[in-house]
Amino acid sequence: MSQYTARMLRPLRFFAVVSLFACALHIVAQDFQPKAIRFEGAPDQDQARLLAITGLTPGATVTKEQIEAGLGKLADTGSFTDISYTVNSQALVIKLGSSDNAGLLPVRFANFLWWKPEELERLLEAEVPIYHGQISLTGSLTTEVEAALVKLAKQKGLDIKVSAEHGAGHIVLSIDQPHIVVGRIAIDDVRPALGPKISDFVAGMRGQDLDVVTTATTITEDGRDIFRNAGYLDVAIDPPVFTEPHPLAAGTYAVDAKVTVHRGDIYKVVELAIVPAQPLQESELRAVSELKKGDPAAPMGLLISGQKMARLYADRGYLDASATQSISLDNVAHTAAYTLTLRAGTLYHVAGILTGALPVDAQTELAKDKRLSPGLPADNEIGHAIAEDLMPLYPHRALNLGERVDRLEHTVTYVVEFRTAAPRD
Repeated sequence: MSQYTARMLRPLRFFAVVSLFACALHIVAQDFQPKAIRFEGAPDQDQARLLAITGLTPGATVTKEQIEAGLGKLADTGSFTDISYTVNSQALVIKLGSSDNAGLLPVRFANFLWWKPEELERLLEAEVPIYHGQISLTGSLTTEVEAALVKLAKQKGLDIKVSAEHGAGHIVLSIDQPHIVVGRIAIDDVRPALGPKISDFVAGMRGQDLDVVTTATTITEDGRDIFRNAGYLDVAIDPPVFTEPHPLAAGTYAVDAKVTVHRGDIYKVVELAIVPAQPLQESELRAVSELKKGDPAAPMGLLISGQKMARLYADRGYLDASATQSISLDNVAHTAAYTLTLRAGTLYHVAGILTGALPVDAQTELAKDKRLSPGLPADNEIGHAIAEDLMPLYPHRALNLGERVDRLEHTVTYVVEFRTAAPRD
């Protein structure tokens, strides 16, 4: 009895391995007629399906090259990265293995809303027995799954085109044609004061490409932000419930969504403490605050307030100024005590004024202005001085004032030029 054993580690190394066997064992062309063909190492795979993929037939005469061609087809599915076989007149035994870097990822269905995910998985496994919820981005298994989805859609009277792309830890399968978009979004428990913002949000979502995961995330997160910034800090939003797609226009289907909101009670600002840094006073900072005592405790209002306060420092040359938040919530009284602590950082100074792009008379005018001397604070008075010098000379020219900030030396170089006029029609 003659026997031949070979191992295929990876498709790209396949021919090299065969050559090594040929050189080392001095194998000559040989035919085999195995009575049986068995697969080992993949008990969850459909044996008949694996056999069909190889194109081999038990009892038929087969060459080593034909066996290896059949194994290559198995490798092309992307399901296996370790394939070996043993063959003699009694049996061809094909051993299959998969490793962590097989390139297989779980499948996620982006917009197949004519089916429930678990139903679609079950139908696909019936159509493609080798499929078990994972595919690679390319390969014959992916092609078979895509073809099966097209077939399943035809059973519902739909002609679709399917694509596969990498997602976050998934292979995302999407229907590209027809176009599937977000339709109507119904959000319950909306207070009249929030009506306009919710309406704007819903209008902005309509017509966007639908992906059940990313669309649901956008609806819940953006919707939550709207409620939280009205003071409903305990708001919870259930995942949207999507409808089956319905025709919207030629080549387009829309999917509606129902959203349930658990609003909770509104929180009010009970305190807004401001800790200033020199050279500004607490009263100057409070004057630009978006929040005051008694207002809804809006997180965005607190953020914007801190940004505006930091901007007051930047206008005085403290370009690294920042505001740190401290938040204390009373979940029983539904109140919020906020603290904004300001840090000024280092004062930046003028390194120079670059005027080479300006006409000579404009350069001369700026050179005379002592308010633009190097070493002075790089505050917003620099821009005011440049505008005051050039506007009388060029009243109809718009200025561009660029800043080259050196964070290590804490200096600013200003670049002054006239804005290029837009071409006339």
